[in-house]
Amino acid sequence: MVDGRQITHIATADETRDAIADLLRRRKTYLDSKKIQDEQHVLDHPQRKEILEIWKAEYHNSDEQKRYQARDAAEALENRTHKKNFVKGRMHSRWSRHLQRVAGTGAIAHVILFTGRADFQFLQKIFSERPVPADEDRDEEEAQRLKNAVRDKEENKRLKHEAAVARYNLRWAKFIQFQIDAGRKTWDDYTQDEIDLVYDLQKGELEMIANKATLAFGHGTLRRGDESMSIGGSTGGRVREYIDNWTPMNPQEFLRRREDP
Repeated sequence: MVDGRQITHIATADETRDAIADLLRRRKTYLDSKKIQDEQHVLDHPQRKEILEIWKAEYHNSDEQKRYQARDAAEALENRTHKKNFVKGRMHSRWSRHLQRVAGTGAIAHVILFTGRADFQFLQKIFSERPVPADEDRDEEEAQRLKNAVRDKEENKRLKHEAAVARYNLRWAKFIQFQIDAGRKTWDDYTQDEIDLVYDLQKGELEMIANKATLAFGHGTLRRGDESMSIGGSTGGRVREYIDNWTPMNPQEFLRRREDP
């Protein structure tokens, strides 16, 4: 989106080759700085974080990006918006678009940077696209998608509210229990509804209700005693799956697990 207009750009073969060459150059510079001679070395997690931080710093500290950041700061001040969050949000958006321009997606850029592999067959295996619908199916599919979007918006709003309330009740009951156990408060300091919440906490019902609501919404943190599992956010997806042989845990499996005796 540029000046309110949707712009679609298809990279040429030369642009794609140059973008991949730049990623491989960045990778080689980093490997040299770490005295890593194995060109097929797969970066570990600290190395991945470091090479990305170096690249981001270079990008955000460029003269062009500094001008954008100054413009964003002025816009935040004019609109009385929290400047730090506003500027950081714009920086994140521009960085994401930069990765898309460089490699098509951020995930592809990461795979090339972390592994040094840029052959078509390897990338196609990781990032295979879903089949494109036949022409006669597209109009019906689009109409159904728009219909679902209207319905899902209200449904998601309801599910989000229910999950937020359930997780708040769980946190509040834990806080009350902590205050009582620490001797800072007595039961007389709380209403009957709050006392009932603590009873439900002790029976495990609040955690079950919060997990059920969070699963229904699809975003948030599931809890099982002292353990937790986030769902709905980015966990590395296919990049971690193929580079690290990583398999995401199924939320239902997480909740079914029991402590060893």
